[in-house]
Amino acid sequence: MNYLITGRAGSGKSAVGAELQSRGLNALDTDDIPGLANWEDLNTGKRIEIDPSGFIDYTKVGWNWNQPTLRRLLETAGQLFLCGSASNELDFHGLFDKVFVLSLDPETQKERLRTRSSKYGKDPAMQKVILQEQKEFVEQAVRLGAMAIDNTRPINVVADEILTHLDEI
Repeated sequence: MNYLITGRAGSGKSAVGAELQSRGLNALDTDDIPGLANWEDLNTGKRIEIDPSGFIDYTKVGWNWNQPTLRRLLETAGQLFLCGSASNELDFHGLFDKVFVLSLDPETQKERLRTRSSKYGKDPAMQKVILQEQKEFVEQAVRLGAMAIDNTRPINVVADEILTHLDEI
């Protein structure tokens, strides 16, 4: 069984993944899987380098998952909680047994972006885009069958809720 835990930057995917790992579960951060995600020019499809600390124009570039790499991972991982997000991820929700999308209020998300160790999402203009995208992204994911999980609560409670819903599959 394969599960996706997703949300936009600052929604808490890495924290949920770390909590699941601490419980002995196979949880991976998509950003740490070699060859899975790359910045791509949306016009050419070619890999490009960008500065993640600045503003990123998502009308020109995407942080995209590689379909063959994702499929190989899901076929060989056994039970897997994949924690991450990509520009093209909605195309892949059907590959997962269940998708959980983390929701939170803009104030909490902005504080997480401000205090996170990652450079991505630190730029004020980028934060504005991320905060605007979050609500729409949650709505799109739910329309595709994802379950929204409130990630403003303690991380152990969030992980407990996710694990409770595995029985519903």
